[in-house]
Amino acid sequence: MVFSTIHANDAITALFRMIDLGVEPFLIASSLSAIMGQRLVRRLCPDCREAYKPDPNLLKKLGLPPEKVPALYRPPKEEAPCQTCGGLGYYGRVGVYELLVLNDRIRDLLRENPVLSSIKAEARKNGMLYLREEGLRLVVKGETSLEELVRVVK
Repeated sequence: MVFSTIHANDAITALFRMIDLGVEPFLIASSLSAIMGQRLVRRLCPDCREAYKPDPNLLKKLGLPPEKVPALYRPPKEEAPCQTCGGLGYYGRVGVYELLVLNDRIRDLLRENPVLSSIKAEARKNGMLYLREEGLRLVVKGETSLEELVRVVK
């Protein structure tokens, strides 16, 4: 097993980044098991984060059912003396991950004619969640803010 890093926006585009770097698609298809994409977002301070009622239209745009998300969290609007975060509103970081598992169909797509949209569709069909979706899960849990997710996951 070999672990490596590559500069790419997400797990799926990492495949195409390798092709851009001169790796033949058949080599990727035959030797790669999975690609994990990751980003670190700032974790909201558990002692001073503020709950607020999100705009239902915004939640719908994000694919979140408004009736199931009564509140989101953000750093305090005004700097507050907080022993935990020093008034920053954030304390530490938390990882946002996505995992692309190369199944036989994705391997075939890579060997035949690597097209981003078809590989994305196949990955989605197999249940892949994108960084943004995993990040939204952390936002709904109150681990990070929506603004922080938007800043980090573009």
